[in-house]
Amino acid sequence: MAVTPNMTRPMTAVLAFQLPDDTGGAEVFMRLFRLGRWGSQIRPLGCRHCSPFTAQTQVYSIRPRAFATTPLLQDVEAMKKKRGRPRKSETVSMQSSMASPTTAPVAAEVPPPSSPYAGEDSSIQLAESLAAASLSQSPPVSLEQLPSPPLSAALESAKLAALHARLSLSSRFPHETLARTLVHQTADSNPQFNNSSLAVLGSDLLSYYSAENLLAKYPRLPMLVLYAAQYAYVGPRTLAAITQEWGIEAAAEPGGEVDAGLLQFKRALPGAPTNTPTTRHTNRKGQAVAFKRGVTSRIVYDDEFGEMRDVEAEAAATTAHLEEASASFVHALVGAMYLHSGATHTQTFFKDHFLSRHLDLSTLFTFTQPTRDLSRLCAREGFESPIARLESETGRLSRHPVFVVGIYSGSDKLGEGAGSSLNEARFRAAVSALKGWYLYSPPGVILPSEAGQAQKGFKPIMVDYGESKASTHSGDNHRRVAAASLLLIAVQRMWKRRSDSSISKRRLPKQPSIPPHSFRLKDLLTKHFMNLSGKFGPDYAAVGNPLYCTLHHSHGVAYKPVLVDTLAHQAMHILQNPRRPWLILATILTTPIRPTKAQLQFPFSNPFAGASNPLSFASLASTNTTTASETNPNMPRAPVIALSHGGGPMPLLGDPKHAAIAASLRTRVPKLLGLGTPAAPRAIIIVTAHWTTAVPTISSAARPSLYYDYYNFPPEAYKLTYDAPGAPDVAEELRAALALEGLPAKLDAVRGWDHGVFVPMMLIHPAADVPIVQVSVLESEDAAPHFAMGRALAGLRDSGVAVIGSGFPSFHNFRRFFTMEGDKGFRAENDAFSGQLLDAVASESVDEREKKLGGWRKFQSSYEMHPQGGAEHFLPLLVCASAAGDGTVQKYSDEFRGLDMFSYYWQ
Repeated sequence: MAVTPNMTRPMTAVLAFQLPDDTGGAEVFMRLFRLGRWGSQIRPLGCRHCSPFTAQTQVYSIRPRAFATTPLLQDVEAMKKKRGRPRKSETVSMQSSMASPTTAPVAAEVPPPSSPYAGEDSSIQLAESLAAASLSQSPPVSLEQLPSPPLSAALESAKLAALHARLSLSSRFPHETLARTLVHQTADSNPQFNNSSLAVLGSDLLSYYSAENLLAKYPRLPMLVLYAAQYAYVGPRTLAAITQEWGIEAAAEPGGEVDAGLLQFKRALPGAPTNTPTTRHTNRKGQAVAFKRGVTSRIVYDDEFGEMRDVEAEAAATTAHLEEASASFVHALVGAMYLHSGATHTQTFFKDHFLSRHLDLSTLFTFTQPTRDLSRLCAREGFESPIARLESETGRLSRHPVFVVGIYSGSDKLGEGAGSSLNEARFRAAVSALKGWYLYSPPGVILPSEAGQAQKGFKPIMVDYGESKASTHSGDNHRRVAAASLLLIAVQRMWKRRSDSSISKRRLPKQPSIPPHSFRLKDLLTKHFMNLSGKFGPDYAAVGNPLYCTLHHSHGVAYKPVLVDTLAHQAMHILQNPRRPWLILATILTTPIRPTKAQLQFPFSNPFAGASNPLSFASLASTNTTTASETNPNMPRAPVIALSHGGGPMPLLGDPKHAAIAASLRTRVPKLLGLGTPAAPRAIIIVTAHWTTAVPTISSAARPSLYYDYYNFPPEAYKLTYDAPGAPDVAEELRAALALEGLPAKLDAVRGWDHGVFVPMMLIHPAADVPIVQVSVLESEDAAPHFAMGRALAGLRDSGVAVIGSGFPSFHNFRRFFTMEGDKGFRAENDAFSGQLLDAVASESVDEREKKLGGWRKFQSSYEMHPQGGAEHFLPLLVCASAAGDGTVQKYSDEFRGLDMFSYYWQ
């Protein structure tokens, strides 16, 4: 019995009986029955995706074959005439196509439909055609006569089963469908048995997934670069390479006898051109006139790669190259996966096999006139015109000079480049600025195709128009903050005393919004802060920016305003030093934490519930939540020290040449840090010279190990231990502060403390009970990013975090280490360098200090004290000099091999 699929109520059945006759043959009897009221008792076949090529329909395939048997079809025609039931023209044409030329006239003579059952003839005709097709399969046919393997061969192919398992396809993905994806249209022209229809769907899906990932991650990407990136991810060459990685083998010649697990297509002759014609046709108006193709025209009319294609010529092609057939297979596989396994599984498959391939987008840019492009970009975005400034140079009169040029827009540094000439350095700096702009990537992106999945709601992508990826100056942060309205929030801790009924009835006033055009932090603090303090009497006041709340919340972390009991004093301090007022507050207010379950439950007993921002106060839900400033409201500002840590582990091994350095570390530095007193820091951040990275990297382990980064020392040097705890929470605070300065920092929970950390700390604080965070210096000797690191550290000092720069600022040159002792000429050079360095460090204004230290390479004998490419022991001083803020520096010196090794500190 065969019933037409997808019918809700089958009304007709075909019963076929095959009985042996006297001659040893078989006689076929077929009868049609009206089911009538029993039709509802027959369950219809379930609807399946891609049903024409499933195993159930392969037996009744209506694919035209040359081996169709005439006698059986004549028997079917005779039974139809005997029945006397007319047939529709569609059935007649279908049976005529299956019959030989001698039976075609007979099929054409069937009269037109005139039966009262004409509305139900489609099910009867299809049932009879399926029965006729099944009868036409006898006698057995040679597989060599088929253009492609029969679908029954898919269940017997070991190669196909291995491919199915190798790609981790779902059990809902049938092997028959996988076999069809391997049949190119040049092997079998029947669209019901080749992969052409599935390839169309898969090609659109790959284009969509690649485009949305690129545009969401890099919203400023130019269209031409987007086309190139898409071609790199899902272009024909990439898909051919993926096919080889999957282990797909191609058949020498397609046919029914070929293994179903092989890629089948008719090969083009060697040296033959591809199916891409020289004259292409598109949907473009006036295409015969050869109009100029612009970017907009390519978006509207051309394919996903911005190229014209002749679809008709590709469909009519009779041969193909391996690259074309491989791309068609991958397209068809993705399309079939979408139909059988769903969108979620398809997106996961795309991320695992396509997006996982590394592509450096910066290599896709080609600028011929970057300075002109940068000027037009700044004019379009309303920035100040870019200016190139020479930052440093060496060997101007030599054969190999090096110039370092920075591109600035106002006070914002957009990019930097080095070259053997001023023009080359300016060219590279402009290119760096342009790439920094176009490769901007917003955080917390939700793709449109992911909306509605796994409880993800669609959120528009935030494109920050005022920040450049390469910028390390805080001016971008000022512009970004000024572009968003600020909310003035009054915070009270009095709600903890819930027994006071007078307090429990109080409510915060409506939060005033400050328009962007009137943004002035000094006026805001002077006017609104004092007004709130006088009218509503809050114990705390803070400035919160919804932009930062959204960014932190989208990453799954809470927005924690760190409250201090002396915020009025903090505000006055900021007003007196308005160099970066917002940056200091932002460092205090945007400490991201991972909230506990209790903290996410906002207490209804809080009098401000419903009137305050739940994001801002989520971390205050637990009454047990306290900060360092709450437990010690009189905590002074933590100090900053740039010290000399000596050579390797020698200060710990009793080396007489390190006696002065070891004595200072044991006695002087603990007093400066206030260890063992109520003013002791809650944590110490150590910027070490022995860890250089491309971006600031922070140790975040709770119990870091020791990293013995020295060699050829006594065995006891490798048995040293220092069991001080780490501070993951401080590391997270520092990472957030660096992000506000435009520095994308990383957390490292694997690397241990190097000897720039544990050697001085074993002498400074043997008790090892103060948490330590280790921070790297940058590979670049540029002073600007190190100053930015210092500005990020400055905000943490107010919460009791001390900063130590562990290096050798006065001198670090291995070539002179063992020859400088007794060399009066070298001592004079060192004294001259130290004198200029002290003059720069002694500036009370941090702006003046940074300006002088920014040109430290121009100091006398700077390359003798710190060779080119070996300034890592000087860089911690740059970080400390900026972290110190405005103030007076103090110094002390320790004798080492006949030289004075200076250390600097601010309190």
